Amino acid sequence: MASSFCPKCGTPRVGAFQFCRSCKFDFDDIDRAAGAGSAPPPPESSLPPQQSYSEKYAGTPWVVTPVTPSTSAEQDDRRSPRGVIAILGIVSVGAVLGLVLILATGGLGLSPAAPAATTSGMTSATEQPRASPTAAPATPALPATPLPTSRPSPTPSRDAAATRFVVIESAYLKALKAHGTKTFGTSQHFSSYAQARSYYRAEARNLQRFDSKVRTMTFPADVMPDVRVLLRRTSELVILMEDLAGRDSASYGWQLNQQILKAYNVMDAARVVVGKDLGLTYGP
Repeated sequence: MASSFCPKCGTPRVGAFQFCRSCKFDFDDIDRAAGAGSAPPPPESSLPPQQSYSEKYAGTPWVVTPVTPSTSAEQDDRRSPRGVIAILGIVSVGAVLGLVLILATGGLGLSPAAPAATTSGMTSATEQPRASPTAAPATPALPATPLPTSRPSPTPSRDAAATRFVVIESAYLKALKAHGTKTFGTSQHFSSYAQARSYYRAEARNLQRFDSKVRTMTFPADVMPDVRVLLRRTSELVILMEDLAGRDSASYGWQLNQQILKAYNVMDAARVVVGKDLGLTYGP
């Protein structure tokens, strides 16, 4: 006999599934245990075995019943008014029943039969509703008033850009001066190639901070060409400084040092051009 719940974990059994969905318990063990103590099957029915048509009627003689023609009296009865009245009565009863049926169903336009309800009363979880293939897609209604459009961003203020550029430029020059004083002192010359490598490694990081801060600024449109030149010169100078800092050969490093000094003057001139575009003044 089948159990509605698993005797091991209490999970409801689904249909006639053999195993529990949770603990994999075998429900057939219960059926086998119940079958061991059940009563023996009832004896076969004592009804006589069924016989085929040929066996049942074998040897039965055929009897032909003669058909006697109807007499003239019977034909007169069928032609009599009583037979006509009986036929008319049957037709009348049928007409009345048809009229009653039409009135009961609401006239000739019968309502369509309602769809049969499912056992669960709802669609299956895996069954998605489908739209009618002949149904046209709904057209969204247009708003009564036009939707607001985004306003263009205001023109960057030259004064605001100049103020921000002064802050970034001052921080870069302050770090450059402090790093030079710490490295050179009053000599303004490298004492060794190792000192040059250390200086340019730190100065490359200082230039990268300056470059990243300038890229976050918003400049007026007429200043942008000179800003692009400044950023390109800064990137070239950083590449040269990192190249020298990673070179072990002093002879090659001192050659790079000359290129770095020239690239630094070009980058510094581009920085001054951007500042003047913003209305800043520089001393001699």
